Amino acid sequence: MGAGSADAELRVSSRDQRHNRPPVRAINRTTGELVHLSRDENYAFWQWAIVETLRLAGLRAEELTELTHLSVRRYRWTNGEVVALLVISPSKSDRERVVPMSAELFHVIAQVIRHHRNEHGTVPVCVRYDPHEKVRSKPLPYLFQNFHGAPSVACPSSPSGATSGGPATNSLSRPRTSTGLRQVP
Repeated sequence: MGAGSADAELRVSSRDQRHNRPPVRAINRTTGELVHLSRDENYAFWQWAIVETLRLAGLRAEELTELTHLSVRRYRWTNGEVVALLVISPSKSDRERVVPMSAELFHVIAQVIRHHRNEHGTVPVCVRYDPHEKVRSKPLPYLFQNFHGAPSVACPSSPSGATSGGPATNSLSRPRTSTGLRQVP
């Protein structure tokens, strides 16, 4: 098998019902614990994407949950240079903001879009419920979605709400992965 194969044995179980591909799991031979590698990799991806998007764009949690595929725009300067822009929906100030994306932020957003396309063929359309205004949005291709049955967007009810919810958001609320790693701020 390879380096580290003494501690884990790979077994492929029945197909993942959402994506019709087998999840990757391993059994830790020392502890006998089943390690869900596919799930943990997915959680780690969303954790990275959420933290980096919040950090690089300077967003609030509610603004993160309102980002859609339509929020990504491009602007062409008169000299022909193209700049990627992130359009932030009105929230706290009731004014739309436009954030020029750095190369790092563009990379993160591109990876989120690529992740959706690899999993679903496109960024899935879903409805977002706003707990403050108590209304549902029009169906839109939200970038940060939960996938428990039908796609939905996590709506933060607290400052940490955007980082507690489903695959796209539960990742930060998971204090430990099945491999025993612990995230510390």
